[in-house]
Amino acid sequence: MTPEEKYLAMFDDVFKNGTGVMKIIHVDINAEFDQIGEAMNEVAQRFAHRLALDLECVLARYDGPWYDEAMQTLSDYRTAMNELHEKQAPTFMGEPVIKD
Repeated sequence: MTPEEKYLAMFDDVFKNGTGVMKIIHVDINAEFDQIGEAMNEVAQRFAHRLALDLECVLARYDGPWYDEAMQTLSDYRTAMNELHEKQAPTFMGEPVIKD
């Protein structure tokens, strides 16, 4: 067996069976992305009408309480979206958390 064949055999074994140090777990990535997309879509739909209404009010009359209300709605929207993002990438730079 050539060194290249040994390497490929070892590589195949790691992905099929795992090793004591490294276990490869099959995860359906598309299902996870669909789940994240659905959750983000639900948040966007929950806030879309209120954000549009606040924008119209701010554009119609800038002075008054409209600006503060619009900023609060936008803050609530960003908080809800950030909660979803933190579930996916809970670290500062967005790296996934590796579980044992």
